[in-house]
Amino acid sequence: MDENIEKNLDSLSRKVVKDASLERPSENFMDSVMAQVTALEDNRVTVYQPLISRKGWILIAIIFLSVMSYAIFNNQNTEPGWFGTLDFSIFYKNEITTLLTGVSIPQVLTYAVVLFGGMFGLQISLLKHHFNQRLQH
Repeated sequence: MDENIEKNLDSLSRKVVKDASLERPSENFMDSVMAQVTALEDNRVTVYQPLISRKGWILIAIIFLSVMSYAIFNNQNTEPGWFGTLDFSIFYKNEITTLLTGVSIPQVLTYAVVLFGGMFGLQISLLKHHFNQRLQH
């Protein structure tokens, strides 16, 4: 029964496809489409807006500099207060730090990590410049 239904559907779809005529676009179809595409390209211009505005950066710099200057030029001899009562020995007196004291990092690895970081930073700046140029054109 299922085979009979499939055969009927197959023959029906073959007849429909055979009888369907191929539609042809008008003669100036390509010109009209290209005119619409160029009109769209002219209207859509990407304007670069930074996430943090210039005023925001200035405000952040002022706050940072004021906190740093207060910390540097504040010469009051105060007692440690509650901060002195905290026990930070858990950070430097544990099994992991005692295991890592015997590990020596080769100088070649240090050079490789520094070079990798420098190249990574260079690549980011070059890619940023590339994508900015691509957005402008």
